[in-house]
Amino acid sequence: METQPLLGERRKPNRRIWIVSLCFVVTLLLLLFPTRAPDLNILCLGDSLTQGITDGQDHPYTIELAKRFKESGIFVRIDNIGVSGDRVLPPGRMRPRLTYALAQAERQHLKYDWVLILGGINDLGVHEEAHRLFYGLRNLWRISTTHGAHVLAMNMLEWSLEAHDPVLKANVSAYNHLIETHSKQVPFKRDKSTG
Repeated sequence: METQPLLGERRKPNRRIWIVSLCFVVTLLLLLFPTRAPDLNILCLGDSLTQGITDGQDHPYTIELAKRFKESGIFVRIDNIGVSGDRVLPPGRMRPRLTYALAQAERQHLKYDWVLILGGINDLGVHEEAHRLFYGLRNLWRISTTHGAHVLAMNMLEWSLEAHDPVLKANVSAYNHLIETHSKQVPFKRDKSTG
């Protein structure tokens, strides 16, 4: 026989009713707000241009990229691992950062469809040789494709310092030429599985 609680005492909630109620609420929320896996998973690697610090303002290109995908009806996950001042070649940390990010993704059962790489401006700024820098960039591409991702390697943007430094201008030009030449040798093949 169940006793009635005394005045001021609280009755202990029935655990079974509480669990059933919680399951009902969670199910209702999932029906009302279904989760959706992204159509594309994109990882963006680079320096301040990727991080978004340009002209003293914080505005990564990934914001505009996500907006364009959304306008096209494509649900996309974009992870930005740009770090201001970073370099492709040691002592730069792009390679270990990329390796770590891809390992973390695999532990979470996440596969990046694309890795976008915009790097090298800081290397060129300290007069690294374009061929050596390109070799470092290709290592980043290899790591990304081993993960199963497509790679989009972006050319170096125009840089105001180029006008004052002929060595820098020649290295930027050679670096961009190496990226473009390699891209033409390895054309992107579109298949149904990548959209």
